[in-house]
Amino acid sequence: MRPSSLGPQQTDYLMVMVYTGQGTVLLRSKFDWPHVWQEKKASTVGRAVDSVELSEAHPWRIFSLNLDEEDFAALDILMRKWNDPKERDHNGEWKLDSFRQVFVNYSSGKRDWKGDLQRIKRWQAFNPKSAGAAIAEAKYWAAYAWHIRGNETSTQADPVALRVFGERMQRAEKVLQEAKDFSVDNPLWYEAYLDIAVATKRKDKFIEALFNEAIRRHPHFQPLYLNMAKHWVPRSGDMADWNKVDGVIKQAVSNAAEMDSASNYALLYAQISELQKFEFDLFRDSLVSWVKMRDSYEGLVKRYPSADNLNEFAAFACRANDKSAYLNIRPLIKHIVPKKWPGNYSYDLCDRRFLQNV
Repeated sequence: MRPSSLGPQQTDYLMVMVYTGQGTVLLRSKFDWPHVWQEKKASTVGRAVDSVELSEAHPWRIFSLNLDEEDFAALDILMRKWNDPKERDHNGEWKLDSFRQVFVNYSSGKRDWKGDLQRIKRWQAFNPKSAGAAIAEAKYWAAYAWHIRGNETSTQADPVALRVFGERMQRAEKVLQEAKDFSVDNPLWYEAYLDIAVATKRKDKFIEALFNEAIRRHPHFQPLYLNMAKHWVPRSGDMADWNKVDGVIKQAVSNAAEMDSASNYALLYAQISELQKFEFDLFRDSLVSWVKMRDSYEGLVKRYPSADNLNEFAAFACRANDKSAYLNIRPLIKHIVPKKWPGNYSYDLCDRRFLQNV
C-alpha cells in the first residue's frame, strides 16, 4: 500500500501474505520491488485504495510483521515514531498501544514461549538500550505468569501456579527496573509496570505513586488511566471502589482535554465495563453518567467514525434505553461488529426494541 502522506515516496520491496480467516499465516513472501509513488492530489470524493495506510487500521500488524521478520531497527523506529499523542489509529487510539496486542496473548495453547523469548533476546542483543525490547520482555514474563495462573477471576488457583506466577511477575518487574534509565520516555514502560503492580496486588501507596509519576510524564496516554482504574475495580468484582474509578476517569478527561476533548470518558467506562462479569450492569452498578458518556461518544464518532466506535456507541445507547441516541447512530452503521454488542444486548434485540415501528 502507498505510504502515508500525499507527497512523492519510494518503497523498496513487496510483501505478499496469505491468511486464513482466523488470521493464521499460510504464506509469506518478500520480493525486492523498488517503486516510486508519485505525488497524489487529495480527493474530495474519497480516499483511493492505494493511499490507505496500513498503520491507520491495524498498527499491531506492523509491529507483528517486523517482529516476525526480526527487523529490530524498524521496531525501535516505530517505538519512537508512535510515541506521539497525534499518532492514532482509525478508532482514535494510540498506535503505540497496539504494541501490547503483540505480546499479551497468554491464553493461546499454540504460543511458542521459548521461541518468543529467544526472539526478544536477539532484539536486546541488537540494541541493548532498546526500550521496546525491554518492555517486550517484561510483557512476556507477565503474560507467561498469567499463562500458568489462569484467569484473574479464578478462585481455585493451584498453589504451585500461584508460586510460579509470583516468580515470573517478579522477573518482569526486575526487567523494567533495570531498563528504567532508557525506557521511561515511553509510556508503555509505565503501563507495563502498573499492570504488574496491580496484578501482584502491591500496596495502594506504591501504585498511586507510580501512576502519578506516569501521568506527569505522559498525561495523554489513556492506557495508564485504565490500569489505575482496574486497580480500584478488579475483574473479580471484589472491593470495587467506584468513587476512585470515577475520579481516575475524570482525571483522564481533564489531562487530555486539549487533545481528546472528553472522549476518554466513554472509552474508559466502556473498557472497564468490558472487563466485568456478565451480570454487571454499567448503568446500575457504577457511577457513570449516561449523559456524559453519550456526549463523549458523539465527539468521538465525529472525529473517528470507525465501525468499532459506531457499533459501541449504539450498543451503549441501547443499554441505556436511549431511543433517540440509538435512532441517530444506528443508520450510520454500515457493518455490524458483533464483539461490540454484549450477549444480553445483541444488535438484533436492540433493533427490535427501537426500530420495529420505524
